Amino acid sequence: MLKEHLNPIAFQLVMSELEKVSKMPKGFRWDETVKAIGVSLYKLAPRAYNLFARTWCMPSKTTILRQLRRVPFKVGLNDCIADAMKAKSLKIRPHQRFCAISFDEMSISPHLELNLSLGRIEGYDDLGGNVRRTSSIADHGLLFMAQGVTEGWKMPLAYYFCASNLDGLTLKDLTLGVIDFLTYSGFTVVAAICDQVATYRKAFSKLTGASVMSHKEFFIHKDRTIFTIYDPPHLLKNTRNALLNGYDIEFEPNKFARWKHIKTFFQFDQGNFRMAQNMSAKHIDPKGKTKMRVKLAAQVLSHHVYAGMTACRRMKVMDGDAEDTANFVRQIDQLFDLFNGVSKTPSHGKDFLTALHSEFKI
Repeated sequence: MLKEHLNPIAFQLVMSELEKVSKMPKGFRWDETVKAIGVSLYKLAPRAYNLFARTWCMPSKTTILRQLRRVPFKVGLNDCIADAMKAKSLKIRPHQRFCAISFDEMSISPHLELNLSLGRIEGYDDLGGNVRRTSSIADHGLLFMAQGVTEGWKMPLAYYFCASNLDGLTLKDLTLGVIDFLTYSGFTVVAAICDQVATYRKAFSKLTGASVMSHKEFFIHKDRTIFTIYDPPHLLKNTRNALLNGYDIEFEPNKFARWKHIKTFFQFDQGNFRMAQNMSAKHIDPKGKTKMRVKLAAQVLSHHVYAGMTACRRMKVMDGDAEDTANFVRQIDQLFDLFNGVSKTPSHGKDFLTALHSEFKI
């Protein structure tokens, strides 16, 4: 009766709950299906899973993590991920298979650990397969991820350990390997995304055949055009930092954006009726880790600051060339909105917070 009215996952959870009503928690035994459901829920929202597990018989966090450790992930590209991606590609529409890859490095503490499931020591400089494995202990980790262009899915693809920052040529080869991996799995890569680290810029220059200083926007790989994109949040922070460090940005012929105008506006906007309420001293003089916060850069180069500077200009409390800086702030705000737009319908009051499509007009 229940099976006719519930979907398979709900039915499995209900049956598992009924089975454990008369048992003590230490006597619970979980079948593989319930463990798989638990892993999926925990991955989506760990805190929500913990709340759900208080009122429903679900595997503990320890059981979930033990189940995850059983998955045979190794350094480099994994066959199990290829199989999962192939299965996914068969279930979705052709336009949903368009994706972008992104990659980034992070510093890690040098550490060696025995992986019992694989029977090997991990933590050495290792690029997987027959590419490279040395006796040097890694202090950096590199991750590749794929994300849908027309859909919100995302999937980690490969990770690597390295004893220092990778050189541009090696990173180029790894990027092409990931692209071939996704193509083999049934997906179409249309873009590669990273931040503006010198190594990444060098890898892009190797891929496109252009110099590091004259960036080219795409490269051809096996008759497919793949665009190279720098991460918009990092571009926004770097733009703010350029102004902060005293550089004047010429964004149109003989039109310059200057940090002193933003600083003057902030000093004027300190009354009871503020035009940019989010602005504070840490926005104007960020120190330490606050320089890394995208939120602060976005609030400086925002529509509120543009509107406030325009009002100050009309009240003649700012220099005449402050209008150029205000227009630059408006353009950066609109560009950032375009990169963040996911719907064809723009948000109220933010005409540029929309996905680019054939009917879009600037």
